[in-house]
Amino acid sequence: MSIRRHKLIALALAVVAAGSLAGCGNDPEAGPGARLIGGVLKSKAKGGSGSGKVTPANADPAALIPIALRAVRGPVMLAVVESRNAIAMMGRSMVNGAYETWTTASKQTLTFKSGILVETRGLGDDLMHAQVDGVAALVRARRGGKAHREMHFLDGEGKTYAITFECTVSPGPAQALAIGNLGISSRRMDETCDSGTGRSIGNTYWVAGDGHIWQSRQWVSPGVGYLVTQQLRR
Repeated sequence: MSIRRHKLIALALAVVAAGSLAGCGNDPEAGPGARLIGGVLKSKAKGGSGSGKVTPANADPAALIPIALRAVRGPVMLAVVESRNAIAMMGRSMVNGAYETWTTASKQTLTFKSGILVETRGLGDDLMHAQVDGVAALVRARRGGKAHREMHFLDGEGKTYAITFECTVSPGPAQALAIGNLGISSRRMDETCDSGTGRSIGNTYWVAGDGHIWQSRQWVSPGVGYLVTQQLRR
């Protein structure tokens, strides 16, 4: 495939993602995934100061999403950084056991372990690595309980520091997800964490019966804030 063709597909996916999900924000029939991501995008469109926004107001998501998914092979994920005017389509670039790495066209990466974010690169104030096995076990089993998480970052001098959290995982309601042309039965799982030093975070996951996390809202770092992801195809 030519470089020009790659660029056209990347642009098409960006337009589809921004247009279709932003357009779902006020749809009472939209699933929780569309409302979550649509709300993020709508708030950025109203108040964001970034440039290069993609806002195809007349896009038909029902028609465009399947076309975009047919244009690109393999798993596809949508990622939104809430604190920025930033949305990206990502392809899965590596699988190593429970670890999956997803990459944007500009080489930013997200790495998940069993669906829980453990590394980012290229976002600025990146999450260098995280220990989340206890959280992952509870979330994937859709079971409540307590777990420990430890997250490592770089400070302004290039030195690593850690924030440790004690977390409570709680099952939420069963929720049907509408993701592209997929209908998925899921249960929302809520994770609330406290560091004991004044920082608290809350993560949310939508988990299918087989333990697969189809979408999530997860805290990345003090500088990045929250990342919303939705897997459009496994």
